[in-house]
Amino acid sequence: MLDMHEWTEGDVDSNGVNIHFYRTGQGGKPPLLLAHGLTDNGLCWARVASALQSSFDVVMVDARNHGLSDRAPAGLKELASDMAAVISQLGLGTAAVMGHSVGASIAASLAAHYPSAGLSCRSGRSSLEAPTAETEYRTGQATTGRISQPRQIASDAQARRDHRKRQATVSHLAR
Repeated sequence: MLDMHEWTEGDVDSNGVNIHFYRTGQGGKPPLLLAHGLTDNGLCWARVASALQSSFDVVMVDARNHGLSDRAPAGLKELASDMAAVISQLGLGTAAVMGHSVGASIAASLAAHYPSAGLSCRSGRSSLEAPTAETEYRTGQATTGRISQPRQIASDAQARRDHRKRQATVSHLAR
């Protein structure tokens, strides 16, 4: 069972667009932003966030046109700008960002468009260990931004399995 009773939620303004988020902490731990896929919202990460909340200040963002965020034109640059607004307005400083599906593209776009943010970008990686600069180079998965200190990052494999289960349930209900 998920322990979400102490989580908070709120909105930040990204160029006139309200972006909704859910948060497991209020600082004191390394921040980790989670970017969802095309058909999800921030709470698709609830199980992952619950597993990581003892080690990270996890922020799950509803991308524009998803969940409780405003409806507005959306391209990767706008979606990355929204994530940058969350980082800035919540005062997260250097943050790790992890995404799956379109969320992985958002994370990569964020790292590309905001290199001074000092991001540690994770997209589609199934390893439980945060990579070092050496493994990033060796595997060809280098990111723009600074590598965070070594910490364990949960596998997004479970999130993908959960996503497939939700899709199957929605398909079944739609029949």
